[in-house]
Amino acid sequence: MINSSPFYNSLFKKYVVIFGTLFNNIKVERKNSTGGLEQTFKIPIAYGPREKFLARIEDNPDATALTAIKLPRMSFEITSVNYAPSRKLSTINKIMSRKNINGVNVYDKVFNPAPYDIGFRLDIMAKTMEDGLRIVEQILPYFTPEWTVSAKLLGNDFDNVTDIPLILDSVSIDDSYAADFLTRRVLTFTLNFTMKGYFFGPVTESKLIKLTTVNLYSDSTANTGIVTTTIRPGLTASGEPTSNADLSVAFSQIEEDDNYGYIITVEEP
Repeated sequence: MINSSPFYNSLFKKYVVIFGTLFNNIKVERKNSTGGLEQTFKIPIAYGPREKFLARIEDNPDATALTAIKLPRMSFEITSVNYAPSRKLSTINKIMSRKNINGVNVYDKVFNPAPYDIGFRLDIMAKTMEDGLRIVEQILPYFTPEWTVSAKLLGNDFDNVTDIPLILDSVSIDDSYAADFLTRRVLTFTLNFTMKGYFFGPVTESKLIKLTTVNLYSDSTANTGIVTTTIRPGLTASGEPTSNADLSVAFSQIEEDDNYGYIITVEEP
């Protein structure tokens, strides 16, 4: 068993929300023959494969049923998840929160994440080429070829902000019109993206380190330490952590040792 306790950081859900939010405010304007504005409408977007939406359109070619899908519209879905070794960081490094749990100096921690490239496919379905081109042209200028989004993947308890590049890999056009007057025409513009995401392991609790002791030896065969150093981080007289040097308890003491010279005990912020 990889992990005895179940955990879920809902990262897939967050990546889906991030991707969908980028394209949920695209609007199209339609003008009359004189150039005047006739209609402005927002393009709906939903998560799901394009085949599902195309099937609903084909089942209702004359658009008379109440379940007909109005075009244009957009859909997107995850198509692949691949490990990205070039972005791998040291696994043993930890990310700490600033949350003090129950006032007992206990904090949340998580190890560095594993990098993965997540493939997304955005499908733009339109009845006319003009509508499709109006939508695509509002997307392409922002990707050169990437657009970076910053997000707190671990929630507000962590100050860690992750930059998530979204790369536009390709654009293709598919016309399913089969020259049948009873068949409803659907133009599909397919945009393939790669999102450079990360997946974190379980978030666990960790107590604050208040005291560390380091023994220095003269060589690998020595049985006792030649120098002992005790370091205390920034703490107030009541034992609370602080970054204010004026409030920290600090003292140093040097004692002579008959065998090795000196034992140094240091407490400092």
